[in-house]
Amino acid sequence: MTQYEKLIPPSEGEKITIENQKMTEFSLGRKFNTVICCDAFFHNLTVEDEINCLKSVAQHLTSSGRFVFNLPNPTSEFIIKVAASVDKEFEERGRYELEDSSGTVLVEQAHAGKEKDQCIETTLRITVYGSDGNEVDRSETSWTTRYLYRYEAVHLLYRCGFQVEKLVGDYRNGPVTEKGQLIFEVKLSDECVA
Repeated sequence: MTQYEKLIPPSEGEKITIENQKMTEFSLGRKFNTVICCDAFFHNLTVEDEINCLKSVAQHLTSSGRFVFNLPNPTSEFIIKVAASVDKEFEERGRYELEDSSGTVLVEQAHAGKEKDQCIETTLRITVYGSDGNEVDRSETSWTTRYLYRYEAVHLLYRCGFQVEKLVGDYRNGPVTEKGQLIFEVKLSDECVA
């Protein structure tokens, strides 16, 4: 049993199947009215991976189905600044009290990247402090993401047989802004459905 299966009530768990497949080549043998990809599409690190992922999604959508996914909304300045960084500069992302009041957790992040690839490596540093303020534990984790600009993403979607139904900047349907996200709702284009 996975950690996620433990969180699901048994009556609902019977309706859920968990698959472990690559985003770029998954095959589930059925079609869906909705496919949701939350905080994951930008882990496709090449245009080829992005295209293969979108083709896999298209194969799993019903003719009236929708694909909903989000992307960060990067500025050129952000990517250039990150690419120019020689040393990782950690900035505070959040500070949290432990539930049992035995201390705090400090979460810091740093970015490094390559401008030409639009790829950014994010490193999180997690430091646990005891109630006396002394460091108890420290760990780091990192991952790489590829940033797409708004119209680059729109072009990629059209190239892969989708049309954009809706584009918003946050989970409350707010407008797209520099500080928000790109949240797409797309469907298969009429040519692909016909």
